[in-house]
Amino acid sequence: MDPSRSSTNPHVHKDVRWAEIGLSEGEGLRLHIFLDRSVVEVLANGRVCVTDRIYPARKDSLGLDLFSHGGTVELSSLHIWEMQGIWE
Repeated sequence: MDPSRSSTNPHVHKDVRWAEIGLSEGEGLRLHIFLDRSVVEVLANGRVCVTDRIYPARKDSLGLDLFSHGGTVELSSLHIWEMQGIWE
């Protein structure tokens, strides 16, 4: 997880977080990504979880980028649910 572009605030930590999953031969990577205003949680194949806080400074900061180093990304399905906030 690379939060380097997650905030324009220069005081926010932007350390990269990662975890190895060790895929079996032929096993694909299945990600469940939960994005709150300030929390990102990535679950990989139900075995590995990486969580980080982000601090977007702009109200229009609603994006998420997926990328790969040394491999290809093939999107087989994408489901997005927008949830209502708890504050009025």
